[in-house]
Amino acid sequence: MVSSAPIYSLSHHHTQHPPFHSQHGFFYIPDFITAEEERYLMGKIHSAPQPKWKVLQARRLQHWGGQIAQKSGTLIPEPLPDWLVRYPNIMQRVRETKAFVESKHEGPNHCLVNEYEAGQGIMPHEDGGAYFAAVATLSLGSHTLDYLHGIADRSSDTTQHFSRVINGSSIKAPHLRQALISAGVAVQSDPAQAFDVLPAEAGAKQFPRVEVERQTRTWG
Repeated sequence: MVSSAPIYSLSHHHTQHPPFHSQHGFFYIPDFITAEEERYLMGKIHSAPQPKWKVLQARRLQHWGGQIAQKSGTLIPEPLPDWLVRYPNIMQRVRETKAFVESKHEGPNHCLVNEYEAGQGIMPHEDGGAYFAAVATLSLGSHTLDYLHGIADRSSDTTQHFSRVINGSSIKAPHLRQALISAGVAVQSDPAQAFDVLPAEAGAKQFPRVEVERQTRTWG
């Protein structure tokens, strides 16, 4: 099977207007994969051996491509499975967005699969330095809502590692099969609830006001 997905121009999917750098910031891409590809990926995830799942509070996860060492914060690499690097070749599709041009490998080399039941979520958090300079997330199985915002009181130390710290804006985008890409920015992610009501909001990319009911969702 060969994927016919388009090569996305990040400038068409920037969540801030005007974008401060064509490859830096948040990028929201709806329908990044097809419904058929979503079903295929979900099948691969759910057919993984049970020991592959790590059960945590309010979620469970799988590691693909290796794990981050707790002490050093570096990736201990392992080969990625075929369903990530062949059909539908999510890794190559993300690479073609050019969001990872400033990363060491110029593309994603590691995948975390997080599964949340309806009403589950995690507390506000920042991804560690191992995830610099770009992170791409893909939602499967249900609508996903993520609150992303810049961090106002970052130290000067941080700005040496991140191209820009952004403040005062958020992304609230309910969608199936969406991709969210952050590149060259320091951000914090906030949790969401079982029911999400999304008003249009100043400073955020505008989406229609909708209410969606959560199902089990996979966020990788």
